[in-house]
Amino acid sequence: MKPVHRSIACACLAFSFSAHCAAQEGNLNGVPGPISPQPDTATRPVTRILLDDLGIAYTDAIGFFTAPLSFDGVDWTRVAVGAVATGAVMAMDEPLNALMVSNPHPEFLTKPFEWAEQWGNLRTMQYASLGFYFGGLAAGSDGVRVTGRLMGEALLLSGLPAITIQYGLGRSRPYSGKGAWDYNFFEWSNENQSFPSGHTTVAFAISTVLAKRIDRTWASIPLYAMAGLTALSLGWSNQHWPSDLLIGAALGYLAGSYVVDREAERTADAGSRGRGERSRFGIGLGKGGVTMKYIIY
Repeated sequence: MKPVHRSIACACLAFSFSAHCAAQEGNLNGVPGPISPQPDTATRPVTRILLDDLGIAYTDAIGFFTAPLSFDGVDWTRVAVGAVATGAVMAMDEPLNALMVSNPHPEFLTKPFEWAEQWGNLRTMQYASLGFYFGGLAAGSDGVRVTGRLMGEALLLSGLPAITIQYGLGRSRPYSGKGAWDYNFFEWSNENQSFPSGHTTVAFAISTVLAKRIDRTWASIPLYAMAGLTALSLGWSNQHWPSDLLIGAALGYLAGSYVVDREAERTADAGSRGRGERSRFGIGLGKGGVTMKYIIY
C-alpha cells in the first residue's frame, strides 16, 4: 500500500474509532461511563466549538514556548541533567551505530518496523488527529474530539522545535559516512536533518497523548512500544544516530504530556466552577511575567 493510501486508511480508521468510542461505555479520559453528547457540545454551534478549540490550541502553544521564562532552579537542574545525558549518548553515537548496523535486526521485526514507520509518519498522524477530531465532533463526543485536538497540538508543539533544530544544526545522517560530529549549519537537505529524529518525535507525541488520555496500562504498553519500535527501526536502518532518537523521543513526550496536563487543568477548573457556554481570553501580569489564559466558565 502506498504511503498516501496508508494515510487515508489511517484517517478512516481514526474516524471510525472515534464514532465507536462515542457509542460505547468508557471514554478517552480513563473514566468509566458512557460517552454521550455532553451539554457543552450539544448546545454550542459547530463554529463556536471550532473557534474555542483554536483559541485553546493557541494559548497552549504560547504557554509551551514561553515556559522557560518561568523556570525555577529545579526546572533548570532537570534541563542540565538532560543536556549531560544527551552529551553522554552523543559521545557513544558512532560505536552504538556501528553495533546496530553490523547486526541486522531479527526477521520477525520486519513487519512491525513497517508499521512503526507509519506511526512516526507526520502526514499519517495529521490525518489520524483530524479523524479523531471530526469523528468526535460528528458523534457529539467531547472526549474524542478533544483527544484529536491534543494530538494535533502535540504534533505542532514538538514539530516546530524539531524542524528548527534540524535546519539550524544540519547534522549529517549516519549513512552519509561523514561521522557523528559533522554539522552543516542552516543547510536544508534530507541528508543533513539527522538531529533530532522527526519520526521519533511524531511517534512519541502521539503515543503520549493517547496513553495519557486512555490512562490504562493495557493501552499504554503497546502505544509506547510502537513509539519505541519507530525509534529502533530508524537506528537499525542507519537513518539516525542514537542521540537523535533520544532527543526526538524527549520532544514528543514533553509536548504530549504538556497538552494533556493543560487540558486536565482546564477540566478541573471548569468542574469546580460549573461549566457553562461562555468563554473568554484573559491577559495579566503574574510572578512568571505576562500570562495569557483561555477561560471557559
